[in-house]
Amino acid sequence: MSISNKVIKISGSNVERMVLGENAIQLMSKSGETLEEFNETWNKTMTLATKREIKYNSIKSITKEEGEDELEIKYKGIAGMANSEKLSFLESNDKDEFYNFLQSEKGFLKTEEKMSPIKSALPYLGGLALTLFLTAFGYYQSIELATGNAVELEGYSRAARRERFFNSIIETLGTNGVLLLGIAISAYTAYMIWKRYKNPPVQTQFMPKN
Repeated sequence: MSISNKVIKISGSNVERMVLGENAIQLMSKSGETLEEFNETWNKTMTLATKREIKYNSIKSITKEEGEDELEIKYKGIAGMANSEKLSFLESNDKDEFYNFLQSEKGFLKTEEKMSPIKSALPYLGGLALTLFLTAFGYYQSIELATGNAVELEGYSRAARRERFFNSIIETLGTNGVLLLGIAISAYTAYMIWKRYKNPPVQTQFMPKN
């Protein structure tokens, strides 16, 4: 069966099924095992299913790193704004067929190139900075909670609930626990930065011809 005539099982953000339509990639939550069931749900105006569409002519690039199952589709969203979708295939042969479909049916150009050390490590550098910030914030917040000086938001707003949840985690860990967890995550992130900088992976990329 051609990949354009079947429902493809994927793992993504609130989506588990993919169909390669004539003009767009159709993504939907687990709502159909057959193409008929998928289309029936897709065409419904009122449905609880999550539905997203990526038109082929809006795609800027599709990339996948060596050793990673996940690929990223970057495309122009509403009003031309940059958007992206990350997903992985549950069956390896679907991934290979998807690549062939992009090249033979949609005219995408495939390139394979070793990433530069800086580009390879960049995502983890951001993660390290965020970890250090959260560790410092959590440490001082744990001291404030322990001394009774912390001021919490009142009510049931999303911000208030998020703050109470965050504080409950900090209280459970304690001051030393926050530091130990922050150090452990920072050490792992630093190791990944060093590893990727020393040996950048090969990146496979599909780009439209125009």
